[in-house]
Amino acid sequence: KPLRTEIDLAAEFEADRRGGPRPFLAITGTDGKTTVTTLVTAIMNASGWRAEDVGNTDLPLITAIKSSAALNT
Repeated sequence: KPLRTEIDLAAEFEADRRGGPRPFLAITGTDGKTTVTTLVTAIMNASGWRAEDVGNTDLPLITAIKSSAALNT
């Protein structure tokens, strides 16, 4: 059986989304991911983009993608 990550599943859900997939931005590393994620989300929202910090926060990526309220474009 193939092993798939949460990002793989999210990409599959997004590929089937009416209106097409939305862009993802992933932040990886050992230390400071939550801080950087929060900062990047604030910068994107201040720049006029609609961004949510998910994954390494209280909101899992798959939950955000499946939710009708989260990450709407």
